[in-house]
Amino acid sequence: MEIIKFMKLDLRKILQQYKLLVLLAIVASVVTVAGDMGNWGLLYMGFAGLIMATAPLFADKATERGFYNLLPAHDGSRTRGRFLAGTVFVGITSLIGLVIAVVCNMIQGRPQQNVIEGFLYVWAAGVIFNSIQYVILSLMKSKNPQILGLVRIIPGFIMFFGGSYLQSLSDEADQNVLIALTEVIEYVINHLMLCAWMLMGSALVLTVILTEIAVRKER
Repeated sequence: MEIIKFMKLDLRKILQQYKLLVLLAIVASVVTVAGDMGNWGLLYMGFAGLIMATAPLFADKATERGFYNLLPAHDGSRTRGRFLAGTVFVGITSLIGLVIAVVCNMIQGRPQQNVIEGFLYVWAAGVIFNSIQYVILSLMKSKNPQILGLVRIIPGFIMFFGGSYLQSLSDEADQNVLIALTEVIEYVINHLMLCAWMLMGSALVLTVILTEIAVRKER
């Protein structure tokens, strides 16, 4: 219960950016429809959620830290709640991206191809990158704004451009050019749902491991 309470506190901090979240959702929708870009909005919202999820780590003020420390809780509850909040928020933005993808596909008359699998991939990738961000920011001694900013945005760009590249490979696969792809990519394309759930499970396991690393550092 303590972890859930801290999660809610951090989620409230992140959701204070709701105006930005609405704006990004509108931009994703307009660009997807205008550019006839299929599931691009899903990937874009995953990227946006990954950056926005770090808000609690940058919003900590001395007064807030004092308030948090006064709350009755076991060691590590705050950190575990923070990682859980990031996981949930990335899931929220990925779900918004899923809705955008479905609606845009309907408007464009495109088939709803691999949207559920895409949602799971984006959420899982977001969870992995978000957890890596959190543990790096927790362990970093340097408070240089430029370095912190890079840690905040680089994972998002890796996820966005990497996802765009993989989507292009998938598009090529639909055009019967699987022979040009590696066996691994062939397997993933032919078992999208299975691989999506495997990635999601791996993401959650990694998050637990990184959370405990951050908790030990906190002690």
